[in-house]
Amino acid sequence: MEQEKGVLRTFPIFGRTLVVPERLDLFNSYRLRFRETALRLTDAAESAYHTYIHDFDSFIEHFIGIYRCMLEPAVKEAFDILISNGAWNINYEAFWEQHIADFHRAVDDYQGEVDAFNAVLEENQRMRSNIMGYVPNLVGGGFGITGAVKGIAAATAFNLVRDGIEANVLRNANVKPAQRAELYWRINPEILLDHVFLDYWNVSLSLVWTLVENGWDIWYPTDEAYHQSNNIFQNLSHPNFPQDKILDALLDIIRTDPYDAAYYQFMVSRFGETQEINAIKNYFGY
Repeated sequence: MEQEKGVLRTFPIFGRTLVVPERLDLFNSYRLRFRETALRLTDAAESAYHTYIHDFDSFIEHFIGIYRCMLEPAVKEAFDILISNGAWNINYEAFWEQHIADFHRAVDDYQGEVDAFNAVLEENQRMRSNIMGYVPNLVGGGFGITGAVKGIAAATAFNLVRDGIEANVLRNANVKPAQRAELYWRINPEILLDHVFLDYWNVSLSLVWTLVENGWDIWYPTDEAYHQSNNIFQNLSHPNFPQDKILDALLDIIRTDPYDAAYYQFMVSRFGETQEINAIKNYFGY
């Protein structure tokens, strides 16, 4: 089956032309498509969050389930694209697991709350042992995930999303209501949901990387490209940078790695919000 392809696009700007090759156009289309998917699914996750989560216990009990439920449609959408493009050797479960292994900011936030709860639990047990004169038996180290480490390991992230945490273990833990309330107010839902959105949106990167690994000709962001573009951008503000070359340099930046809002903010501040500039901004999603 023939793979999906992008379209060569050209954007005139002050007598010059920005050319976007097919491979970058295809990446950009997936990037914007999954941004819309991620926005829709994050809205649904936010609604479920406010419906089911109202204290620390309900956060620990329900968050991962909400996260997993709303992530799955994005992963399925990406997998459908893989199949329709002839990538028939890809396993759905392996694709799902790899995405969570690579992109898990919200899971890291959740694990941070688990770690904080375990720290309080251990301190309570220590204080109790000092009072009662015995050493408590901490089976499994609180209710944390076995083998969890700082900077949650990829396999742990996947297992956490797949299995969650048993609610009865949480309810029976020796952590007082006031301590649970304090832990709950540590959570910043706005930041957490921002991270949920990024994890969902980054399904597009998992999709594109899988296509690249299977021989598809599609652009993919790299650290090298980002640093090259960013270095040029930083030099634009140098007093010795030739003023008549700024537009050419900006176009080089966009051709190399176009995904930084600062580039377009600078372009507007320098040249104004013209129809040509807006066409470029809108195309790349800014």
